[in-house]
Amino acid sequence: MNVETALLRSVFFVAFVALTSVLAYFYQRHERKQRLAAAWMWPAFYSLLAARSVVMQLPGDSALGAWLGIAFPVGLTIGAARGLAFKVFAAQEPHTMRLMATPLSAAIYLVVLFYNEFIQVFRHGDPQLGRLSCALLVVTAGSSIAVNAVRIIRYASIARRV
Repeated sequence: MNVETALLRSVFFVAFVALTSVLAYFYQRHERKQRLAAAWMWPAFYSLLAARSVVMQLPGDSALGAWLGIAFPVGLTIGAARGLAFKVFAAQEPHTMRLMATPLSAAIYLVVLFYNEFIQVFRHGDPQLGRLSCALLVVTAGSSIAVNAVRIIRYASIARRV
């Protein structure tokens, strides 16, 4: 990679990081409500994306299975950590929780997102990018499943005490 390409990729990465940081800040700076019935919308979406990627990639990539065997547990671990770092309260409406990001939950989210962006920018054109992207989608699906499961478990324990 020549110097101009490396510089251009670095500028793109910094731009992605800046955009991601601003959007994440605006989204997570306020407390928000989440209905229990809707808590599975994003995990289902990410799981469908990951499943499609796996179905498309796995037949032609025998090494992908090992990557996925690591990616899903890593995603579950990241999601559980984020779920434990969030502030979770019972809302006034039944079957609704109030969520508030903490600096730790936001930091975990941003580190994972920045890593994903780093891979996409600096590995662009790499023949292994399909494998990396598929594994990162599986990490995202696992994380989304775990973060919402932990939130719901925490909500259920709070709701029982009330």
